[in-house]
Amino acid sequence: MDREEVSGIIKALLKCELVGGELDSGVKNKLTPDILMQVYSLSKKHDVAHIVGDTLIRNKVELSAEVKGAFLKQQSLAVFRYERLKYELNALCEFFEQNEIPYMPLKGSVIRAYYPRPEMRTSCDIDILVKKQDVKKATKLLIEQKGYKKHSEDSHDVSLFSPSNTHLELHFRLKDEDDGITAKADKFFASVWERSTAKGYRYEMEREVFVAYMLFHMAKHFILGGCGVRSVVDLWIIESQMGYDEDKLDKTLKECGIEEFGYSAITLSRSWFDDCEQTNIVKEMEKYIFNGSIYGGLENKIALASTKKSKFKYILGRVFPTYNELCCSYPSLKKCPVLFPFYQVRRWFGLLFKKGIKKSVKKANVEISAFNSATKDTQNAIVEMFRDFEFSETGKKKIQK
Repeated sequence: MDREEVSGIIKALLKCELVGGELDSGVKNKLTPDILMQVYSLSKKHDVAHIVGDTLIRNKVELSAEVKGAFLKQQSLAVFRYERLKYELNALCEFFEQNEIPYMPLKGSVIRAYYPRPEMRTSCDIDILVKKQDVKKATKLLIEQKGYKKHSEDSHDVSLFSPSNTHLELHFRLKDEDDGITAKADKFFASVWERSTAKGYRYEMEREVFVAYMLFHMAKHFILGGCGVRSVVDLWIIESQMGYDEDKLDKTLKECGIEEFGYSAITLSRSWFDDCEQTNIVKEMEKYIFNGSIYGGLENKIALASTKKSKFKYILGRVFPTYNELCCSYPSLKKCPVLFPFYQVRRWFGLLFKKGIKKSVKKANVEISAFNSATKDTQNAIVEMFRDFEFSETGKKKIQK
């Protein structure tokens, strides 16, 4: 069975679990031991295996001990991750209140409450926004009072780890510098505090601003190789459980400059859970997402690269990344750009000694092979899709009912 058919089964299983009802008998009949293993592998890649597994078990689908054990393990991990994040988030909220620091939970910390069960919405970290003038104070107090360790800092957040090794991304901006999406979003997200309401020191975005931010974050990962199935599920949960004013969202997305991408993403979500008809561009978007993983995929990244560069330029870029690319891996380089050549060498030694020469060579061969195998059809589909998502000054409403 090809990936498109496996993707269709995963969509049916997600719909059954989140919308309700019994699993379609036609889908059930396709679930052979071999197909179930493929379903597990792809759903795990997108961090929805715990939801898919629950659907299978609830509908009494016959599973081998191996497959059932794998799904149950993902369900247990989802509960464990949720409980740990819930504890840390509650402690952080209390910390910000006590220290009188305005703060705003983001992404999974907000949307999780709207899922049928909060552990369904997994996450690897906690994202919280603070005001730029408060970030140094917040970081210092988290280290001194809560035992956090600072990992890194870049143009929009500070990365910290709690004593229990929970990752906190302390944002002071909602948008990366030079993220390749739209400059209009800089101005839009700079006013997020004025577009939010406060309860104590905790702020919540207006619903439409929250949707725009989720779509913007989705787009950021999308242009880097994929955004994962979970992002599509999030959109349906937001629409069906949180709700928003559609006309106000239309205006908000245009302000943000992501209307074309946003409308297509919402249409994709509706096609999965509300049987909305897909346009051709939405079909390509779905295929692209399933070809990647939760934060993108090698196949998509290389297919993207092959539309812009020759093989020689691609290899040269992988050996000698640009200054901006190297700053993503080593944020400290920004403080002293003159050390750019030394960081290039540091990266080479890191690749060779951390991963080993054999692993590094093997990965390089895999990338070159993937570059060579990127077909013209795939390249043309990606180019057309990205052209449609170009962040223009105007756009027509394309959300399909």
